Amino acid sequence: MDSTGCTPEPTVGDAFGAMLLDYLTYAPDYVPCGVIERDDGSVSVEPSAKYFQDEDEWDSIYHDVVPWLVGVVIDLGCGAGRHALPLQRRGHRVIGIDSSPGAVKVSRSRGLLEVHEASVQDAVLGEIIPHGVLTYLLLGNGLGLLSDKDSAGKTLHRLAELAPPGSHLVGESLLTEAAEREAYDAAYADANERAGRWRGEQRARFRYGPLATRWFSFLFLPPEGLDAIATDSGWTMQTVTKTGPRYLAVLVRN
Repeated sequence: MDSTGCTPEPTVGDAFGAMLLDYLTYAPDYVPCGVIERDDGSVSVEPSAKYFQDEDEWDSIYHDVVPWLVGVVIDLGCGAGRHALPLQRRGHRVIGIDSSPGAVKVSRSRGLLEVHEASVQDAVLGEIIPHGVLTYLLLGNGLGLLSDKDSAGKTLHRLAELAPPGSHLVGESLLTEAAEREAYDAAYADANERAGRWRGEQRARFRYGPLATRWFSFLFLPPEGLDAIATDSGWTMQTVTKTGPRYLAVLVRN
């Protein structure tokens, strides 16, 4: 608290990147954790160690990704490179994209050869994504980076425009029953629905130490919702694999 007895607002900055940099510097002696704060005040702890997992530490759902890789792999929201680096070692050309400067620095220092600082929405408007058959990866709840009702279809459509037929998009998200497991999560989803938003839309920020990111939109999209917007955006849902509270979806460019 400050001298008035109030808790001061955190400084706006790259909180996620700061956590990853601290892990890289201090682990295993110190393993930092961040906090995801939603705009209704609910919080969840986000451990840093999972972002540094190697292939032999992956959850089983991620091993299902490998058979679907074609062409250049574009890891959207690459973080510290937990998926990009093992795939690069397998011989794939992998391009990492993350909006966090710290995450870009960490993944590059760990050996990722191609990595760019950009949001998903900025990446599809720039010249980062190469021509030719691609596999987009949106893992680690990465489908949430589609953002919200207004942005999701537009982003998928633009990704389709940049990828020729036969390209793939492999994405992961929480199933509805997991995303709304707690009563306060279900109440949040109900409020979204009353306001004309999708149930899975969230406004949140990432906090670490004195830092917090700016508030951002994040989307928990059920498989049937993804299927609907994919069909209207140049993609066909090929398969959905459910593992515990999560699912992995494979979209194929028409």
